[in-house]
Amino acid sequence: MAAGSTVIIRVNEGPWPLTRPERRPAALPSDTDGERSVNVKKVVTLAAVALVLFLLITQPNESAEAVRTALGWLQSGAESIITFVRSLFA
Repeated sequence: MAAGSTVIIRVNEGPWPLTRPERRPAALPSDTDGERSVNVKKVVTLAAVALVLFLLITQPNESAEAVRTALGWLQSGAESIITFVRSLFA
């Protein structure tokens, strides 16, 4: 090949042309799917509230003890964090 000569390469020749396929936008979820997920969230939330109310009404002593236990765990965790932070700066 002589200096300064130009080489032309044709990529669309042959049995498989190198072209890009058309891009189609992804399908958007229909409105019914969005409504369905919102309805599921509402149903789960209402069911949880109904269960809590049911337990408070039918078993008030056990419910109070469960709340005391949970608050005790929170108090213990908070005290542990305070102790940790104080030991960092002591």
